Amino acid sequence: MSERTMDERTPEQTGDALPTEVPPEQAAEERAAAERAAAERAAAEQAAAERAAAEEKAAAQAAELKRRRSYEDPGEVSGRSAGELIYVLALAVTAGADLAAFHQVVAIVLSTEQQWLVWLMVAGFTACSLTLAHFAGRLARDIVAGYGPASWRQFWWLAVPWVLLGLVAFLVRLIGVQATASYGIGSTSADSARIAAAFMFLVLYAASGAVAGIGEYLTRNPVRAGYRRALRNHKQAMRELERSQPAYEHAVQSYRRHARARDREKLNYEAGRAQRIAFADELKRYAAVLIAVHLQEPNKTEALTLPDRLPLAGVAGKDERRGPDGKAIRATPHSAAAIEAAPERERGPADVFSLRPRSTHPTAKDG
Repeated sequence: MSERTMDERTPEQTGDALPTEVPPEQAAEERAAAERAAAERAAAEQAAAERAAAEEKAAAQAAELKRRRSYEDPGEVSGRSAGELIYVLALAVTAGADLAAFHQVVAIVLSTEQQWLVWLMVAGFTACSLTLAHFAGRLARDIVAGYGPASWRQFWWLAVPWVLLGLVAFLVRLIGVQATASYGIGSTSADSARIAAAFMFLVLYAASGAVAGIGEYLTRNPVRAGYRRALRNHKQAMRELERSQPAYEHAVQSYRRHARARDREKLNYEAGRAQRIAFADELKRYAAVLIAVHLQEPNKTEALTLPDRLPLAGVAGKDERRGPDGKAIRATPHSAAAIEAAPERERGPADVFSLRPRSTHPTAKDG
């Protein structure tokens, strides 16, 4: 069957299902469902993008807050802020006020003791209260900044004794039996005056603790303290360098000058030594020639120089000479000396043997 015949067959003949038409209502519902699904996907994507943007913004805000709370702000490193100066001044004034307040309390308890003992107790109470508040503020700042091993437990270890110290002093001041000079003991006016003085002490104690603790919290920055310490050490090192630099440069130049002189002397020594060895070689050869001429047998002089400490080069199969120190010596009669040459009579073989100048070479006939 041809392809044309096969294409002309009906669906009933081929066994395929007849296409069915979709009702308009169903098609509209399908389109609406598809549009709703697309809208939901778009809404979900927009919500996810908004959540991601919100999370990124929150992370940025948290990082900025952490940076502000930490000690990493470069603007706080250099210089000394006015807040530190104000804090130190306020702390000094507060310490004086605490001395006066604690003196009234300690004087009630130690009314029969000597004054130096009373003032010693006053100084101890004042130092304890300010120190506890100071280090409590420091620990709180380190905890907020996440610096070091500070913890809230350590903070409460300082805060609780500070509170107890204030309460004990307040109660002693409140129930003190010593009356003022203006009122009688047990009177209502005296009691009111003692109560007022006790509460005034409590307020002053709380204020001094707040100055010590909050002031340290606001001015605490170990990075700045380390920077200032390093800066002071650097300045001190630079001052010491300025003082020692001239002497150091003088010593370096002196060392270099002596090193150059030492090298020149070494070259002079090596050149003079090579020159003397060359003269010795020339004398040995000249002596061997004279002996051979005198004996009329050149072979008699072959072993004359072998026992020498400095045998001639080439003797006994040796290619170089070695001195007593074991170093190789390469000397020639034409070695250039770096020092002044010795006079002719010191290095001429003719003065040794008194035979003939060294410029002439003896022969058998001359012997």
